[in-house]
Amino acid sequence: MKSIIYLLIALLFFKNSLAQTYRPIDSLSAEGKALKLKEYNDRGKEFEKSIDKQYSGGERKFIKKKFEDLHKEFGEDIKDGQYVFDKSFDAKVNEIVKALRAGNRNIPDGLSFYISKSNAANAFSMGDKNFIINMGSFYYFENEAQMAAVIAHEAAHLLLQHSLKTIRQKYAIQKNSAKKELRAIKSKGEKKGENALNFLKQMLEEESKRSRQAEYEADSLGYLLFKKTKYPHAEFVNALQLLAEYDTLQPKGLNIDTYKKVFHLPNQPFKDEWLQRENFSAYDYTKYQAKINADSLKSHPEMSARISRLRKLYPELQKNETALKPDPSFEELSQTAWMEQMPNLNYAEEYGAAVYVCLHRIQRDEEVADYYKKWMGFFFQKIYKARKEYTLNRYLDRVEPAKQSESYQQFISFMWNISLAEIKTIADFYSK
Repeated sequence: MKSIIYLLIALLFFKNSLAQTYRPIDSLSAEGKALKLKEYNDRGKEFEKSIDKQYSGGERKFIKKKFEDLHKEFGEDIKDGQYVFDKSFDAKVNEIVKALRAGNRNIPDGLSFYISKSNAANAFSMGDKNFIINMGSFYYFENEAQMAAVIAHEAAHLLLQHSLKTIRQKYAIQKNSAKKELRAIKSKGEKKGENALNFLKQMLEEESKRSRQAEYEADSLGYLLFKKTKYPHAEFVNALQLLAEYDTLQPKGLNIDTYKKVFHLPNQPFKDEWLQRENFSAYDYTKYQAKINADSLKSHPEMSARISRLRKLYPELQKNETALKPDPSFEELSQTAWMEQMPNLNYAEEYGAAVYVCLHRIQRDEEVADYYKKWMGFFFQKIYKARKEYTLNRYLDRVEPAKQSESYQQFISFMWNISLAEIKTIADFYSK
């Protein structure tokens, strides 16, 4: 029993020490970014050559233009520092891809993965052998098997050519059906606006339906790819469940006592009026009827429906299994992703959300409270500057009861209730 206690104490000490001494990952130098950009552009040119061979005429021109725009925008993101080029992250991803390709030779070689500074758990296929993995995935996923599941899903999107199919469908609509339908609408004379809206609604719903079907297809093929690896089958579903759980960076349960503890300062006592909230109880959101139903336009099916479908198709997934313990290298990357959350929020200029996360971490873990208090002081300095320049709306949300948790609404109300001078006092106190 004593050894367990000593181990826990040692872990807490290590976590606190790491928080105090951690240095954020350095961005690449201008030369390093230029090299990465050249590599990306060279691959883009090779991909465009493959488009030249497969397609012709207006369709080829349309497809190439879409990917040229994508490559240009992504190149700007590389120069802007949106991606982390780190050997440890790259090595782990390459290791996972190697394990996937070992049992699935239909997965092409030459795939490139970019680690985004986003703290959310997710990944994306760009449709041209390039993929984005959010750094948050390394924190929220419990092991490399779950990461492999998500990479398998995105590889399935590539193998099924979903991006190309979507672009081709848009070209076909633009060239044929849309023009004909719009001409018919114009010729009808009466109710042109209503007819045009109905046509737009139909187009959007059909596109969303195709996107949802593509997700189902990528789930099925992704699981079949994953099934041929060394990883336990159940981790595929475990990964989807975690994606559903961590689809937002708004942790719930920030206690009122935390506000009173953190913001009761020697030269600025806490004020109860800071916690006042507007009463939205009289608002009846059901009275508003949107002309286009948002639910019908969702591009991704609900995660519960995706999991149910997988379990129906593959009975071996019906059994819930405990997640594997991560290997040391993945655990180390998870720790790094945890420490990078504040620098990432700073990069994204999400100062309000950053303060909210800081408060939640201070409430939850006293061992790293000092670390988050320093970051909170830094973000309050940013908020003070924005408030002073009348640009705070860019960095701090407004209350939206239909979309936000009670806890987050309380936080936003608090942040808008405190005055400019009070913000400066908080910023100065925690920036010492």
